[in-house]
Amino acid sequence: MNLTIERLMELNQLQSLITAYHQGQPETMQETEPALRTERNALTREFLDMPDEAVKVSYDGDPGKRFHLLRKAGLQVLARDAAETRLAGEILQRWEQSRSPAALLAAMVMLWPRELPLPRHFTEITEWLRQDYADFLLTSPGVFSRIGEADQYATYFAAMVDLFHRSLIFDEAFAGAEDIRNRFVQQANFIQFYFNEKNLRRTYRQRADIMESWALRQHAPLAHLFPLRRSRGEKIKVGILSAHFTPQTEIYLMLSYFDKIPREQCHVTLYSLRRTDHPLEEYCRTRVDQFVLLPEGGYPQRADRIRADDLDILLIGTNTSAVTNPIAILAMFRMARRHVIVENSPVSTGFTHTDYYLSSEFNEPDENAQAQYTERLYRVPGMLNYYAYHMDKDPRTVNITREQLTIPADAVVCFSGANFFKILPDLSNVWAWIFSQVQHAYLVLMPFNPNWTKQYLSIPFINRLRSQMETAGVDFVNRVRILNRVPTRADVHSIMGLCDIYLDSFPYAGACSLIDPLLVGLPIVCRAGGTMRGRLAEAMLRGAGLEEMIVPDAGAYVERAVALAREPELREQARAHIRDAISGYNPFFDTGSCGVKVAAAFTEMTDRLRRGEMRLLRQPLTTLKDEIASLSIRLSREGNLFFQNLNGTELARLLLVPYFQSLGNREGMPRLVDVGPGNGQFAMMFLNAGWRVDLFETNPAYHAPLDALARQVPGRVRRFSKFEARNLETGTDPGELPAEMIRIGSGEEEDINTLLTHDFKDHPPKLILLDASSKSPISNSTHHASRFTHHASRFSYDTSPTNEDRLTDIRFDDRLTNQDGEGNQTFILFREDDPLFLVTLLRLLDGFLPGNSRTMSNL
Repeated sequence: MNLTIERLMELNQLQSLITAYHQGQPETMQETEPALRTERNALTREFLDMPDEAVKVSYDGDPGKRFHLLRKAGLQVLARDAAETRLAGEILQRWEQSRSPAALLAAMVMLWPRELPLPRHFTEITEWLRQDYADFLLTSPGVFSRIGEADQYATYFAAMVDLFHRSLIFDEAFAGAEDIRNRFVQQANFIQFYFNEKNLRRTYRQRADIMESWALRQHAPLAHLFPLRRSRGEKIKVGILSAHFTPQTEIYLMLSYFDKIPREQCHVTLYSLRRTDHPLEEYCRTRVDQFVLLPEGGYPQRADRIRADDLDILLIGTNTSAVTNPIAILAMFRMARRHVIVENSPVSTGFTHTDYYLSSEFNEPDENAQAQYTERLYRVPGMLNYYAYHMDKDPRTVNITREQLTIPADAVVCFSGANFFKILPDLSNVWAWIFSQVQHAYLVLMPFNPNWTKQYLSIPFINRLRSQMETAGVDFVNRVRILNRVPTRADVHSIMGLCDIYLDSFPYAGACSLIDPLLVGLPIVCRAGGTMRGRLAEAMLRGAGLEEMIVPDAGAYVERAVALAREPELREQARAHIRDAISGYNPFFDTGSCGVKVAAAFTEMTDRLRRGEMRLLRQPLTTLKDEIASLSIRLSREGNLFFQNLNGTELARLLLVPYFQSLGNREGMPRLVDVGPGNGQFAMMFLNAGWRVDLFETNPAYHAPLDALARQVPGRVRRFSKFEARNLETGTDPGELPAEMIRIGSGEEEDINTLLTHDFKDHPPKLILLDASSKSPISNSTHHASRFTHHASRFSYDTSPTNEDRLTDIRFDDRLTNQDGEGNQTFILFREDDPLFLVTLLRLLDGFLPGNSRTMSNL
């Protein structure tokens, strides 16, 4: 191919051609490829030959427009000829020599991201190209073409995420950082990252860090602390969160968890983003106590709706580990005391607020399986691969015969329902070995399931299969059938009924797709895996007592498939064993057993948390203080954003209000005295919790918003212009309760002296909060919290680049003075006889760490 050929079409023609390429059938795509190759190669050469001083001007002009169009075309998937291979080598050589914008633009047109060495930081990329470079790095490969490529891609992908993490988490202020963070959250596709047997925990934790930082920088209230539940209630409050409850694989899995869950143990609520009134959704609603359609609008409002139900357990039923879907965003919010993930997310989510990965002994037999998860791994006995497919009653709609598929009646037919992504070159190469040894065998595939994606790169996929089969001496055209999806599972069963052997996938095994061949009675060839996602089929076969269908490696996989293909007696023995195993009792449809196991797991998770919290209440104050100080140092050192954001109203929402809620029911309406409330945001946290609030504000500029606040909650807000000592105890009305909490946020010397000189002997408040800036009068003198019969905790803050206070340290020092003289500090005084404040603070800080990293994780 001549790589110096001039461009053949105008810009609008190129755009039309690319649109046709994306929307066309495989034949149309093949017809348009040569013209697109020519355009791609010409533009690559143009960038490489361009002088440095002309690059930015060209990027802003016609070449830049062509660049963006051709980037979206996804032509990297096309196999390169010899000339294109030389051009790719020239790009890499130029990049190594100069790292110039021209070389980078050429690379982004021609190469896969993984072919180009990664920089150490995004700042090494020319500023005006950083956003395009981020898009380039996030390009999904679409399809793998070579053996070992999936593992190589996983290695690259982990390094790529590490680059984003290193740049965005530890150096947030560089030009373009926010846009790059947004692109990562919106575009990063992790689907092809987990088709391997690697430990992916670190990368998923980095993904969670980036996503959570994205949300926290928008002030999303991700964190939440529920009050102590001192005794076990009558029932465990369980929530099931899913995008919908209509027919889909993950919904049949979710249904198995609650279909027959013991209702005397669990009160179950379904939470959905949409309501459809589909018969399956209606059935799901009959199996639970409540169905909640989450409100439209912002994620905080949806999270608050779930939080309002005071759940013990929230089971997240949609895959949150593949892409950033609405449930993945919602899962970043703490919405229940314990969040639980199951196999719908086939790897660790990495999210801070996901506490448990619920699995089974069959899926996780290795002692070191916990190392795969940031969540705490919980294993139920036996298997947990249950599917409520007994509710899938859609009838057969097609009638397909061997004759229609041009397969001889006496041929041996192997079938796989594995998805396109699971059929890696390594797996299809093993299939080629099999069919090279059994000349009378045929292969039927149905790889294009729309549950995974709406568009597949079918042509490169088919071309790769063809090449592997023909290299092994297999007549691809005559012996391989690739079918499109059919409307119902009954239709799939009818196709399987034409077949003789089922070939499971590896290293990502089948799960629900394994049930169908077993129901039809197809002998299975299953390779044992090294991860949970690789053991799904293995666990199911063990659960059904069909262990002989599991082989240890690829070589044994080939041997078993060849033996089954050659020996009708062996196939009939396998069919008979399957009939004996599941005809009278199908273990995969046993939602009763599933419900018992799940309820037992939820009970233990809930009891473990409650016992641990009660144990904390019995700890000496010194032990609690030491643990909090240690956690504070760790969180500060790690740059934990949840910790840094613990200031102002977040301090009230996450620490102070839950502390008072944990005290239990008290007589009368609790009262807050807030001196210097500003516009009342701090007080609003307590008003929302049902308190009365006395606001003392001398600044007239704040009187109007405070009066408006008083009108919102009639009878519970009073505003005063002067703060006096008598307001610290019984207030202005006879018989009024003493203040449960006092806050001095004004920084005025008179207000601070009123507090510091008051005698609280008769009516000590539960908590006293004192804000002290470097200019506060408290900086110039020393007072001791003990004179109030209180201990003091000191929260120290630095100012961020965005002029926000960020928590840096928590210490315990009864001297009430800003010793550093710089930055802001908040003192919270708590009573000597009350360990609950320290327990609440420890619970909060502990929750800022991922599930298996918490100091309380073993309680």
